[in-house]
Amino acid sequence: MLEAFQEELGVHAGETSEDGEVTLRTIECAGGCGWGTVVAIDHRYRERVNAADVPAIVEELRGGEVSHGG
Repeated sequence: MLEAFQEELGVHAGETSEDGEVTLRTIECAGGCGWGTVVAIDHRYRERVNAADVPAIVEELRGGEVSHGG
């Protein structure tokens, strides 16, 4: 999952995109073991995310609208 976000954003964990809009961070635990993989975007959680979801998530981020469904 991390590799998919790194590739899509063009940054590594701990870095911010060139446009300054997105910082990619890893966390130890999001407290969602029953709903993995969990991704936090602007302090909101997306559940059951897989690598195929990453391009659409990044597109939503870049467009300013993020779906918060699980």
